[in-house]
Amino acid sequence: LPPLDPSGFSDPYVVVKFKGQSFKTRHVTRCLDPDWMELFEFEVMSTEVNAETLLVECYDKGTMYDRIMGVVPISVSDIQFGQTW
Repeated sequence: LPPLDPSGFSDPYVVVKFKGQSFKTRHVTRCLDPDWMELFEFEVMSTEVNAETLLVECYDKGTMYDRIMGVVPISVSDIQFGQTW
């Protein structure tokens, strides 16, 4: 991840969104290569596989405000059932 703080680091966390649900990881202080090891589960109906997108947003936690670092949309059809990322 890019360093966004004057210290040369970032304090990243991720927000995962799917069908109106949202989960947030803990933030990792002063880190450019975080390993959250957190599990989020979403229920996906077979009729939704080709129509839905999982959105992963990465932020840098700040003292005044949080800055977005990047966004990755993942098509549900690209995920294998039972797969852990």
